[in-house]
Amino acid sequence: MTSRFVRTIPLFLFLLLASAVGGCASGSSGGSGSSAARGGRNLITESELAEIPSMSALEAVQRLRAGWLTSRTGAIGPQVHIDGRPVAGGLQVLSSVRSSDVREMRFRNGRDATTLYGTNYSNGVIEVTTRTR
Repeated sequence: MTSRFVRTIPLFLFLLLASAVGGCASGSSGGSGSSAARGGRNLITESELAEIPSMSALEAVQRLRAGWLTSRTGAIGPQVHIDGRPVAGGLQVLSSVRSSDVREMRFRNGRDATTLYGTNYSNGVIEVTTRTR
């Protein structure tokens, strides 16, 4: 009985390893229908923005990741940082930034933004990195 048990251990370990490796494999995100590389739900990439160059950064966010603009608390939306610096004016400042001037935009939720920047970030932050940086 013990030798039979010992023989099944390697098979069990092999199957366990195979399922773990299979679970880590990534595939195509698919479904977007866009030729641009999508950065994920918290990132808008330069290639996505290249498809809509005549928009403002705010319009691009509204079109590509509208969920960034909603607040769970019903209060004002996320803070905005441009090239690593906080800017006054909230989301409206994004309307003066051309999407063609943006390298990427990243959204950090309230928990992550509060950890990084402090208590005034409970609604998150949109970090804009421009091409001129």
